[in-house]
Amino acid sequence: MYHLKLLQGEAVSHPLTEMMEPIHRYVQHKSKAQLLGQSLREGVSMAPVSTTEELARFRYLEGRSYWLNASFPNGREVLVPALLARSSETPMNIRRCTPRLREHNDEVLGGLLGLSAGLIAEAKANF
Repeated sequence: MYHLKLLQGEAVSHPLTEMMEPIHRYVQHKSKAQLLGQSLREGVSMAPVSTTEELARFRYLEGRSYWLNASFPNGREVLVPALLARSSETPMNIRRCTPRLREHNDEVLGGLLGLSAGLIAEAKANF
């Protein structure tokens, strides 16, 4: 199978650059659902790239109670991902909400990466 050989770095009959145009022609008038259904029927590795909105409406994730309502410090309620996997033998739990953007920069840049306070200040100034 072409995709497996390509991913494993094995020799393929046609380079990917030659395959892009035929692939584009094949998929351009099909929906994500059509392509996913066909790939499942034919055993071809293919998966849609979904927007956040599409993921929030994905029935499979909804059916397994993947989403949780979380309150942010400002009181805003948002839908957030719950646990990726569930195991009865080693159950996981959620300890805290996802950090806000840049919330742990000092810990990561200074503590984990060992950058000096000067370099951290410079990095912050550039963003």
